[in-house]
Amino acid sequence: MSPDIPENMSYSYLIVTGEASGDLHAGHLLQALKKREPNTKAWGVGGENLQAAGMDLEEPVKTMTVMGFAGILSKLPHFKDVQNRIVARCRTQPPAAAILVDYSGFNLRLAPYLKKLGIPVFYFISPQVWAWRTGRIRTIKELVDLMIVFFPFEEKLYQEHGVPVKWAGHPLVGAAPPVQSKEAFLSSLGLDPSRRTLALLPGSRRSEVQALLPIMKQAARRISKELEPSPQFLLAQASGLEPSLFKGLEGLPIKAVVGKAQACIAAADLVLTCSGTATMETAALEKPMIVVYKTGALNWMLIRPWVKVEYASMANILAGKQIVPELLQKNLSGESLAQKAVELLKDSQRMAQMQNELAKIKSSLGKPGAYTRAADAILAHLRDGSCQPHTHQ
Repeated sequence: MSPDIPENMSYSYLIVTGEASGDLHAGHLLQALKKREPNTKAWGVGGENLQAAGMDLEEPVKTMTVMGFAGILSKLPHFKDVQNRIVARCRTQPPAAAILVDYSGFNLRLAPYLKKLGIPVFYFISPQVWAWRTGRIRTIKELVDLMIVFFPFEEKLYQEHGVPVKWAGHPLVGAAPPVQSKEAFLSSLGLDPSRRTLALLPGSRRSEVQALLPIMKQAARRISKELEPSPQFLLAQASGLEPSLFKGLEGLPIKAVVGKAQACIAAADLVLTCSGTATMETAALEKPMIVVYKTGALNWMLIRPWVKVEYASMANILAGKQIVPELLQKNLSGESLAQKAVELLKDSQRMAQMQNELAKIKSSLGKPGAYTRAADAILAHLRDGSCQPHTHQ
Protein backbone atom coordinates (compact mmCIF):
# COMPACT_ATOMS: atom_id res chain seq x y z
CA MET A 1 0.00 0.00 0.00
CA SER A 2 1.25 3.47 -0.84
CA PRO A 3 2.00 5.92 2.00
CA ASP A 4 -0.70 8.52 2.56
CA ILE A 5 0.85 11.92 1.93
CA PRO A 6 -1.14 15.00 2.94
CA GLU A 7 -2.10 17.02 -0.13
CA ASN A 8 -0.64 20.25 1.26
CA MET A 9 2.78 18.71 1.91
CA SER A 10 5.56 18.00 -0.55
CA TYR A 11 9.11 16.84 -0.17
CA SER A 12 12.33 18.19 -1.62
CA TYR A 13 15.16 15.74 -2.21
CA LEU A 14 18.87 15.96 -2.75
CA ILE A 15 19.76 13.34 -5.38
CA VAL A 16 23.39 12.51 -6.16
CA THR A 17 24.64 10.15 -8.84
CA GLY A 18 27.92 10.04 -10.69
CA GLU A 19 27.30 7.88 -13.75
CA ALA A 20 24.94 7.64 -16.71
CA SER A 21 23.32 4.41 -15.50
CA GLY A 22 22.63 5.94 -12.09
CA ASP A 23 21.10 9.00 -13.75
CA LEU A 24 18.79 6.75 -15.76
CA HIS A 25 17.52 4.83 -12.73
CA ALA A 26 17.30 7.93 -10.53
CA GLY A 27 15.31 9.74 -13.22
CA HIS A 28 12.69 7.00 -13.16
CA LEU A 29 12.67 7.03 -9.35
CA LEU A 30 12.05 10.79 -9.28
CA GLN A 31 9.17 10.32 -11.73
CA ALA A 32 7.71 7.64 -9.43
CA LEU A 33 8.01 9.96 -6.43
CA LYS A 34 6.22 12.71 -8.37
CA LYS A 35 3.37 10.34 -9.21
CA ARG A 36 2.87 9.83 -5.49
CA GLU A 37 3.39 13.52 -4.65
CA PRO A 38 3.16 15.84 -7.68
CA ASN A 39 4.75 18.79 -5.84
CA THR A 40 7.98 16.89 -5.20
CA LYS A 41 11.13 18.91 -5.88
CA ALA A 42 14.71 17.77 -6.32
CA TRP A 43 18.19 19.17 -6.84
CA GLY A 44 21.65 17.67 -6.94
CA VAL A 45 24.09 15.90 -9.24
CA GLY A 46 22.66 14.16 -12.29
CA GLY A 47 22.27 14.08 -16.03
CA GLU A 48 19.68 14.41 -18.75
CA ASN A 49 17.27 11.85 -17.24
CA LEU A 50 17.06 13.54 -13.84
CA GLN A 51 16.86 16.93 -15.51
CA ALA A 52 14.01 15.70 -17.72
CA ALA A 53 12.25 14.50 -14.56
CA GLY A 54 12.45 18.05 -13.20
CA MET A 55 15.60 18.06 -11.10
CA ASP A 56 17.61 21.27 -10.66
CA LEU A 57 21.21 20.36 -11.54
CA GLU A 58 23.75 21.62 -9.04
CA GLU A 59 26.39 19.75 -11.05
CA PRO A 60 26.14 17.74 -14.31
CA VAL A 61 26.97 14.06 -14.04
CA LYS A 62 29.41 14.23 -16.96
CA THR A 63 31.94 16.08 -14.78
CA MET A 64 31.87 13.28 -12.18
CA THR A 65 32.60 10.23 -14.29
CA VAL A 66 36.04 8.69 -13.87
CA MET A 67 37.59 5.26 -14.11
CA GLY A 68 40.73 4.02 -12.46
CA PHE A 69 42.95 5.20 -9.62
CA ALA A 70 44.77 7.84 -11.67
CA GLY A 71 41.47 9.33 -12.87
CA ILE A 72 40.21 9.64 -9.30
CA LEU A 73 43.38 11.35 -8.07
CA SER A 74 43.27 13.95 -10.82
CA LYS A 75 39.68 14.85 -9.99
CA LEU A 76 39.92 15.03 -6.18
CA PRO A 77 39.88 18.86 -6.08
CA HIS A 78 36.77 18.90 -8.28
CA PHE A 79 35.01 16.29 -6.12
CA LYS A 80 35.80 18.28 -2.98
CA ASP A 81 34.39 21.44 -4.57
CA VAL A 82 31.15 19.66 -5.54
CA GLN A 83 30.85 18.18 -2.05
CA ASN A 84 31.36 21.59 -0.41
CA ARG A 85 28.71 23.19 -2.63
CA ILE A 86 26.20 20.43 -1.85
CA VAL A 87 26.78 20.72 1.90
CA ALA A 88 26.53 24.53 1.80
CA ARG A 89 23.23 24.35 -0.09
CA CYS A 90 21.91 21.74 2.35
CA ARG A 91 22.55 24.19 5.19
CA THR A 92 20.53 26.95 3.54
CA GLN A 93 17.97 24.76 1.70
CA PRO A 94 17.76 21.55 3.74
CA PRO A 95 16.07 18.75 1.74
CA ALA A 96 13.58 16.36 3.30
CA ALA A 97 16.05 13.59 2.53
CA ALA A 98 19.04 12.69 0.42
CA ILE A 99 18.84 9.92 -2.17
CA LEU A 100 22.36 8.73 -2.93
CA VAL A 101 22.58 6.61 -6.07
CA ASP A 102 25.44 4.05 -6.27
CA TYR A 103 28.75 5.95 -6.81
CA SER A 104 30.01 4.99 -3.36
CA GLY A 105 33.45 6.61 -3.61
CA PHE A 106 31.80 10.03 -3.54
CA ASN A 107 28.49 9.33 -1.84
CA LEU A 108 29.84 7.54 1.24
CA ARG A 109 32.12 10.53 1.82
CA LEU A 110 29.22 12.96 1.45
CA ALA A 111 26.87 11.00 3.73
CA PRO A 112 28.55 11.92 7.09
CA TYR A 113 28.04 15.62 6.38
CA LEU A 114 24.38 15.01 5.58
CA LYS A 115 23.88 13.02 8.79
CA LYS A 116 25.47 15.83 10.83
CA LEU A 117 22.89 18.18 9.35
CA GLY A 118 20.08 15.81 10.36
CA ILE A 119 19.17 14.90 6.77
CA PRO A 120 17.85 11.34 6.34
CA VAL A 121 19.94 9.33 3.88
CA PHE A 122 18.43 6.81 1.47
CA TYR A 123 20.78 4.77 -0.70
CA PHE A 124 19.36 3.66 -4.03
CA ILE A 125 21.34 0.94 -5.86
CA SER A 126 23.77 -0.68 -3.48
CA PRO A 127 27.51 -0.40 -3.87
CA GLN A 128 28.88 -3.83 -4.72
CA VAL A 129 29.97 -4.50 -1.14
CA TRP A 130 29.47 -8.23 -1.74
CA ALA A 131 32.04 -8.12 -4.55
CA TRP A 132 34.81 -6.00 -3.08
CA ARG A 133 35.64 -3.85 -0.02
CA THR A 134 33.08 -5.61 2.19
CA GLY A 135 34.09 -3.38 5.12
CA ARG A 136 31.93 -0.63 3.64
CA ILE A 137 28.88 -2.35 5.12
CA ARG A 138 29.88 -1.02 8.56
CA THR A 139 30.03 2.51 7.18
CA ILE A 140 26.66 2.07 5.48
CA LYS A 141 25.10 0.84 8.73
CA GLU A 142 26.23 4.03 10.47
CA LEU A 143 25.19 6.48 7.76
CA VAL A 144 22.24 5.11 5.79
CA ASP A 145 18.62 5.17 7.01
CA LEU A 146 17.43 2.79 4.29
CA MET A 147 19.27 0.84 1.60
CA ILE A 148 17.15 0.09 -1.51
CA VAL A 149 18.51 -2.81 -3.55
CA PHE A 150 17.87 -4.47 -6.91
CA PHE A 151 18.89 -8.05 -6.10
CA PRO A 152 17.38 -10.42 -3.50
CA PHE A 153 20.77 -11.64 -2.25
CA GLU A 154 21.67 -8.02 -1.41
CA GLU A 155 18.62 -7.76 0.86
CA LYS A 156 19.71 -10.89 2.73
CA LEU A 157 23.27 -9.60 3.10
CA TYR A 158 22.19 -6.28 4.58
CA GLN A 159 19.67 -7.93 6.88
CA GLU A 160 22.44 -10.13 8.24
CA HIS A 161 24.45 -6.99 9.08
CA GLY A 162 21.54 -5.11 10.64
CA VAL A 163 21.18 -2.51 7.89
CA PRO A 164 17.60 -1.35 7.14
CA VAL A 165 16.97 -2.59 3.60
CA LYS A 166 14.22 -2.91 1.00
CA TRP A 167 14.43 -5.13 -2.07
CA ALA A 168 12.55 -3.26 -4.81
CA GLY A 169 13.18 -5.82 -7.55
CA HIS A 170 15.12 -5.06 -10.72
CA PRO A 171 13.77 -2.25 -12.95
CA LEU A 172 14.71 -4.13 -16.11
CA VAL A 173 11.93 -6.62 -15.33
CA GLY A 174 8.86 -5.30 -17.09
CA ALA A 175 10.80 -2.52 -18.84
CA ALA A 176 9.23 -1.42 -22.08
CA PRO A 177 10.58 -3.36 -25.06
CA PRO A 178 12.20 -1.50 -27.96
CA VAL A 179 9.68 0.53 -29.92
CA GLN A 180 10.75 -0.99 -33.24
CA SER A 181 10.95 -4.64 -34.16
CA LYS A 182 14.36 -6.09 -35.01
CA GLU A 183 13.46 -6.06 -38.70
CA ALA A 184 12.27 -2.45 -38.66
CA PHE A 185 15.25 -1.26 -36.61
CA LEU A 186 17.87 -2.88 -38.83
CA SER A 187 16.08 -1.74 -42.00
CA SER A 188 15.98 1.84 -40.71
CA LEU A 189 19.78 1.70 -40.46
CA GLY A 190 20.15 0.37 -43.97
CA LEU A 191 21.13 -3.07 -42.68
CA ASP A 192 19.87 -6.52 -43.69
CA PRO A 193 17.42 -8.00 -41.13
CA SER A 194 18.17 -11.53 -42.37
CA ARG A 195 21.92 -11.19 -41.86
CA ARG A 196 23.60 -12.37 -38.67
CA THR A 197 24.08 -9.36 -36.37
CA LEU A 198 26.42 -8.72 -33.45
CA ALA A 199 26.11 -5.80 -31.02
CA LEU A 200 29.22 -4.09 -29.64
CA LEU A 201 28.80 -2.33 -26.28
CA PRO A 202 32.14 -0.79 -25.25
CA GLY A 203 30.65 1.15 -22.33
CA SER A 204 29.36 4.56 -21.34
CA ARG A 205 32.61 5.88 -19.88
CA ARG A 206 35.33 7.47 -21.96
CA SER A 207 38.00 5.23 -20.43
CA GLU A 208 35.98 2.09 -21.14
CA VAL A 209 35.56 3.01 -24.79
CA GLN A 210 39.25 3.84 -25.12
CA ALA A 211 40.21 0.46 -23.67
CA LEU A 212 37.61 -1.77 -25.33
CA LEU A 213 36.60 -0.31 -28.70
CA PRO A 214 39.96 -0.96 -30.43
CA ILE A 215 39.77 -4.60 -29.29
CA MET A 216 36.18 -4.89 -30.49
CA LYS A 217 37.12 -3.45 -33.89
CA GLN A 218 39.95 -5.97 -34.22
CA ALA A 219 37.55 -8.75 -33.28
CA ALA A 220 35.00 -7.56 -35.84
CA ARG A 221 37.60 -7.76 -38.59
CA ARG A 222 38.54 -11.32 -37.66
CA ILE A 223 34.94 -12.48 -37.21
CA SER A 224 34.05 -11.07 -40.64
CA LYS A 225 36.85 -13.12 -42.20
CA GLU A 226 36.05 -16.35 -40.37
CA LEU A 227 32.26 -16.53 -40.76
CA GLU A 228 30.37 -17.07 -43.99
CA PRO A 229 28.19 -15.22 -44.74
CA SER A 230 29.95 -12.33 -43.07
CA PRO A 231 27.94 -10.79 -40.19
CA GLN A 232 27.09 -7.12 -39.60
CA PHE A 233 27.85 -5.20 -36.40
CA LEU A 234 25.95 -2.58 -34.39
CA LEU A 235 28.06 -0.27 -32.23
CA ALA A 236 26.03 1.12 -29.32
CA GLN A 237 27.49 4.59 -28.86
CA ALA A 238 26.61 6.12 -25.49
CA SER A 239 25.12 9.60 -25.81
CA GLY A 240 27.21 12.28 -24.15
CA LEU A 241 30.57 10.85 -25.23
CA GLU A 242 32.59 12.79 -27.78
CA PRO A 243 32.21 11.44 -31.33
CA SER A 244 35.98 11.41 -31.80
CA LEU A 245 36.16 8.33 -29.55
CA PHE A 246 34.31 6.37 -32.22
CA LYS A 247 36.46 7.26 -35.22
CA GLY A 248 38.12 4.67 -37.42
CA LEU A 249 35.09 2.62 -38.42
CA GLU A 250 35.69 3.18 -42.13
CA GLY A 251 36.03 -0.06 -44.04
CA LEU A 252 34.48 -2.11 -41.23
CA PRO A 253 30.97 -3.66 -41.33
CA ILE A 254 30.09 -1.64 -38.21
CA LYS A 255 27.14 0.75 -37.93
CA ALA A 256 27.37 3.20 -35.02
CA VAL A 257 24.05 3.97 -33.31
CA VAL A 258 23.84 6.73 -30.69
CA GLY A 259 21.75 6.30 -27.53
CA LYS A 260 19.93 3.10 -28.51
CA ALA A 261 21.78 0.36 -26.65
CA GLN A 262 18.61 -1.59 -25.84
CA ALA A 263 17.52 -1.65 -29.48
CA CYS A 264 21.02 -2.78 -30.53
CA ILE A 265 20.94 -5.61 -28.00
CA ALA A 266 17.43 -6.68 -29.04
CA ALA A 267 18.44 -6.79 -32.71
CA ALA A 268 21.59 -8.86 -32.11
CA ASP A 269 22.22 -12.59 -32.27
CA LEU A 270 25.25 -12.15 -29.99
CA VAL A 271 26.32 -9.23 -27.79
CA LEU A 272 29.94 -8.33 -27.01
CA THR A 273 29.63 -6.12 -23.93
CA CYS A 274 31.65 -4.41 -21.26
CA SER A 275 31.00 -5.61 -17.73
CA GLY A 276 28.50 -3.54 -15.77
CA THR A 277 24.93 -2.40 -16.30
CA ALA A 278 24.91 -3.44 -19.95
CA THR A 279 25.25 -7.09 -18.95
CA MET A 280 21.96 -6.91 -17.04
CA GLU A 281 20.24 -5.18 -19.97
CA THR A 282 21.46 -8.01 -22.17
CA ALA A 283 20.37 -10.66 -19.67
CA ALA A 284 16.91 -9.09 -19.38
CA LEU A 285 16.53 -9.42 -23.14
CA GLU A 286 17.82 -13.03 -22.88
CA LYS A 287 20.53 -12.43 -25.46
CA PRO A 288 23.71 -14.54 -25.58
CA MET A 289 26.75 -12.45 -24.70
CA ILE A 290 30.47 -12.33 -24.12
CA VAL A 291 31.51 -10.04 -21.26
CA VAL A 292 34.80 -8.14 -21.52
CA TYR A 293 36.79 -5.97 -19.13
CA LYS A 294 40.16 -4.24 -19.36
CA THR A 295 41.80 -1.57 -17.24
CA GLY A 296 45.35 -0.36 -16.72
CA ALA A 297 47.84 -2.70 -15.06
CA LEU A 298 48.18 -0.40 -12.03
CA ASN A 299 44.42 -0.13 -11.55
CA TRP A 300 44.05 -3.90 -11.79
CA MET A 301 46.88 -4.47 -9.32
CA LEU A 302 45.17 -2.14 -6.82
CA ILE A 303 41.66 -3.53 -7.33
CA ARG A 304 42.30 -7.26 -7.57
CA PRO A 305 43.18 -7.95 -3.89
CA TRP A 306 39.84 -6.46 -2.80
CA VAL A 307 37.67 -8.49 -5.16
CA LYS A 308 35.71 -11.23 -3.37
CA VAL A 309 33.68 -12.73 -6.23
CA GLU A 310 34.65 -15.31 -8.80
CA TYR A 311 32.96 -13.64 -11.78
CA ALA A 312 32.89 -10.17 -13.32
CA SER A 313 29.40 -10.28 -14.86
CA MET A 314 26.22 -10.09 -12.82
CA ALA A 315 24.65 -12.88 -14.88
CA ASN A 316 27.31 -15.33 -13.69
CA ILE A 317 27.25 -14.00 -10.13
CA LEU A 318 23.48 -14.48 -9.92
CA ALA A 319 23.69 -17.94 -11.49
CA GLY A 320 26.52 -18.99 -9.20
CA LYS A 321 28.30 -20.45 -12.19
CA GLN A 322 29.67 -19.36 -15.55
CA ILE A 323 26.80 -19.21 -18.01
CA VAL A 324 28.26 -16.45 -20.19
CA PRO A 325 31.94 -16.28 -21.24
CA GLU A 326 34.14 -13.64 -19.65
CA LEU A 327 37.38 -12.31 -21.15
CA LEU A 328 39.26 -10.13 -18.67
CA GLN A 329 42.54 -8.23 -18.69
CA LYS A 330 45.37 -10.29 -20.24
CA ASN A 331 42.90 -12.87 -21.55
CA LEU A 332 41.19 -10.20 -23.66
CA SER A 333 42.45 -9.39 -27.14
CA GLY A 334 40.93 -8.91 -30.56
CA GLU A 335 41.97 -12.46 -31.40
CA SER A 336 40.58 -14.10 -28.24
CA LEU A 337 37.30 -12.19 -28.51
CA ALA A 338 36.86 -13.13 -32.16
CA GLN A 339 37.70 -16.75 -31.45
CA LYS A 340 35.12 -16.99 -28.65
CA ALA A 341 32.45 -15.23 -30.74
CA VAL A 342 32.96 -17.51 -33.73
CA GLU A 343 32.92 -20.55 -31.44
CA LEU A 344 29.56 -19.51 -29.98
CA LEU A 345 27.96 -18.55 -33.27
CA LYS A 346 28.81 -21.96 -34.66
CA ASP A 347 27.28 -23.74 -31.64
CA SER A 348 23.50 -23.24 -31.72
CA GLN A 349 23.02 -25.63 -28.80
CA ARG A 350 25.31 -23.55 -26.56
CA MET A 351 23.55 -20.35 -27.62
CA ALA A 352 20.13 -21.82 -26.78
CA GLN A 353 21.40 -23.10 -23.43
CA MET A 354 22.70 -19.62 -22.58
CA GLN A 355 19.33 -18.08 -23.41
CA ASN A 356 17.57 -20.60 -21.15
CA GLU A 357 19.91 -19.78 -18.25
CA LEU A 358 19.40 -16.03 -18.76
CA ALA A 359 15.62 -16.55 -18.71
CA LYS A 360 15.97 -18.23 -15.30
CA ILE A 361 17.96 -15.28 -13.98
CA LYS A 362 15.38 -12.81 -15.26
CA SER A 363 12.59 -14.71 -13.49
CA SER A 364 14.47 -14.38 -10.16
CA LEU A 365 14.61 -10.59 -10.26
CA GLY A 366 11.10 -9.84 -9.01
CA LYS A 367 7.99 -8.42 -10.60
CA PRO A 368 7.58 -5.22 -12.66
CA GLY A 369 7.29 -1.97 -10.69
CA ALA A 370 10.71 -1.59 -9.05
CA TYR A 371 10.73 2.23 -9.20
CA THR A 372 7.26 2.47 -7.68
CA ARG A 373 8.22 0.13 -4.84
CA ALA A 374 11.40 2.13 -4.23
CA ALA A 375 9.44 5.40 -4.11
CA ASP A 376 6.88 3.90 -1.73
CA ALA A 377 9.65 2.64 0.54
CA ILE A 378 11.18 6.12 0.75
CA LEU A 379 7.86 7.80 1.48
CA ALA A 380 6.86 5.16 4.04
CA HIS A 381 10.17 5.58 5.83
CA LEU A 382 9.75 9.34 5.96
CA ARG A 383 6.21 9.04 7.25
CA ASP A 384 6.61 6.31 9.88
CA GLY A 385 8.47 8.55 12.29
CA SER A 386 11.91 6.94 12.00
CA CYS A 387 13.08 9.97 10.00
CA GLN A 388 12.30 13.60 10.72
CA PRO A 389 12.27 15.16 7.24
CA HIS A 390 12.30 18.84 6.40
CA THR A 391 9.11 19.67 4.52
CA HIS A 392 7.75 22.67 2.71
CA GLN A 393 4.13 23.71 2.46
